[in-house]
Amino acid sequence: MYCSPYPSSTRRLVIAGLMTLLSVPMAMAQPAQKPLLSRDGGGVKPNIMLTMDDSGSMMFQHMPEETVYLGSQTVPSPIGSASVRMDPGDNATLGGPGSAQGAASQFLGTIAGDPASSNYRQKLMRSPDSNTIYYNPEVRYQPWPLAAGGRMADASVTAALRDPMNAGGGTINLTDVREIDDNSLVWCFRPNGTSNSCSGANQKIDYDPGLYYRLRKNASGVYLDATDDTKYDKFTINASSSTTYTKYAARTDCTGTTCTRTQERQNFANWFTYYRTRNLLARGAVAEAFSESTDTFRMGYGRINKGSGSIDSVDTRVIQSGLREFTASRKSTVFDWLYALPANGGTPLRRSMQEVGNYFSRADNRGPWSDVPGSVNTTADKTCRRSYHLLVTDGYWSDTVGSGGLVAVGNDDNTNGSNISGPGQSFQYLAPRPYRDGSSDTLADYAMKYWKNDLRTDLDNKVVASLENPAFWQHMVNFTVGLGVRGTLDPATDLPFLTAGTKSWGSDKIDDLWHAAVNSRGAFFSAKDPNELANAIRSSIGQTIQRELREAGVATAATTLQDGNRKYVPLFRTGTWSGDVQAFALDANGQAGVQLWAAEAKVPAWASRRIFTWDAGLTTPAGVAFTWAGISAANRTAMGGAGSVAAVQQSTFVNFLRGDRSQEGGDLLFRRRSGVLGDFINSNPVLVKGSVNLGYNTLPV
Repeated sequence: MYCSPYPSSTRRLVIAGLMTLLSVPMAMAQPAQKPLLSRDGGGVKPNIMLTMDDSGSMMFQHMPEETVYLGSQTVPSPIGSASVRMDPGDNATLGGPGSAQGAASQFLGTIAGDPASSNYRQKLMRSPDSNTIYYNPEVRYQPWPLAAGGRMADASVTAALRDPMNAGGGTINLTDVREIDDNSLVWCFRPNGTSNSCSGANQKIDYDPGLYYRLRKNASGVYLDATDDTKYDKFTINASSSTTYTKYAARTDCTGTTCTRTQERQNFANWFTYYRTRNLLARGAVAEAFSESTDTFRMGYGRINKGSGSIDSVDTRVIQSGLREFTASRKSTVFDWLYALPANGGTPLRRSMQEVGNYFSRADNRGPWSDVPGSVNTTADKTCRRSYHLLVTDGYWSDTVGSGGLVAVGNDDNTNGSNISGPGQSFQYLAPRPYRDGSSDTLADYAMKYWKNDLRTDLDNKVVASLENPAFWQHMVNFTVGLGVRGTLDPATDLPFLTAGTKSWGSDKIDDLWHAAVNSRGAFFSAKDPNELANAIRSSIGQTIQRELREAGVATAATTLQDGNRKYVPLFRTGTWSGDVQAFALDANGQAGVQLWAAEAKVPAWASRRIFTWDAGLTTPAGVAFTWAGISAANRTAMGGAGSVAAVQQSTFVNFLRGDRSQEGGDLLFRRRSGVLGDFINSNPVLVKGSVNLGYNTLPV
């Protein structure tokens, strides 16, 4: 199916120009930037609406809230849904001293930072194992990215900005280890082992602003008892200058085999200035996710507490800007908006889902389906364009049906839908598992409403369907991203049980966040640090683009081979130059059914892949394992002489070639890949079965 972004007059002009070019000699051949054999739909860019949580809880300096999950161990949070700070001079709180957000009643006090403490609650709150937003030495914290490239300045450890966007907003000296005697301060969890409250009683306290803890694990990797203060290891950035720290894999800022105190201090200072609250974490990580994005989609943005205002001539809540091409100028605008994101108010996630869905239901000539949203369009809207909603939140919706414009939808995922027709196909949602549940007006119900219903009944239904998303009508897919949250169900393992009916959806609001993604054929992510959040959003963006390319004709452009009851399809994705080979079952009519396997999913972990190369540098040339240690000096030299990437990075470079992705993207060593399999272009699959012996048994074990 072809969905061209150009009107017929333009296509005729392009064809005429092409005929002219073919009639004259070419001075120089220009390599094609996409496969020549392609049924790509002309590059119709998908729509992505970004909705950010700007609720007051985004000012919190702890995650999660009510229950701390440590594998199978659960511990009640000593803070819950209240506000605290980690430094007595900090004003980035909800209702705390100097804060413009929230009420004073929401603020409890400052988490004690006494190096001699025996109170497990202090240690739990200052450990990234149990407070996932707190400083984690395994993470490299970098200043926020700039839209035009580069980054903001590293934070000063002796004068760390409280607000990275306000140089005059005060600083904190993170090296100032001192005794504090201030009756006006309220401290939480003083040094003794029994204090479980926050108190302003007169008591001097030793304080180290650079203190952090790690909860130990046993030999099996299971966390020890988090309520036993002796099970924590103590660290501080204010140890002696000769102190060294463990260099974890992501700590590429540490140039040696360990991290120096200077390097640890810098990392800690960057965390404090740029990532110590949920709001700061979300702003920086979302910008990080989009920092490498180019003009391959159209993007709009909004925040969950934004009131009604005109968006492209229609009064709209939540959305702050309608869809626009993601040009360099647009990226700059988005970054400016992100870096000014407030945090105050409730968490009306259901209303946000409703308002974005209503936006994608617009049929006017300035709306989201038009060629140039926001402008008066005279051309017909594209019938194959996809629309996605990216929702970033700290979790628990709090809005009420009938208030603030939220309209009831009932138990929509347990209600059959209307029959929808398209060219040669039809579909009706019949409320199967794992989508249906027994509750009404959940976030998942609102997600289902805007998936199962045709949002543009006036347009032909030509969105290309897939096995993972059968919708061929105009609809909305949701990617939901939770900040360090966990429900009662496990997204990694429980979907088959929900499908079978051995488990069911309950009332947990984090599970509902996942359920919303399932209902709309999207994806759910839970992220606890800047890198995880940025990668989750990159994955969401990548899926929107890859779905466009894979499902809009590109994926099935190569020749396919059918054998009995199976169909083998080699795939390629233009732009990312990656691919896959997939097998599908064929029904009695020869139509492709369920996917049986995908080569991309079967590739072993990079360290377990059996990859070999011919090594002529050996005394007796032979096939050897393709590892840096396994090849001869001659083969190493053949990969690059002195100063080359191979010579400098050695095993790290070879591991990258083997499929190791730990050093990809951003400020790391190598380019970011969308997959480890190359693009299968103009390639015919050949069914081998057991009839050919390729001599693999002669290779080394």
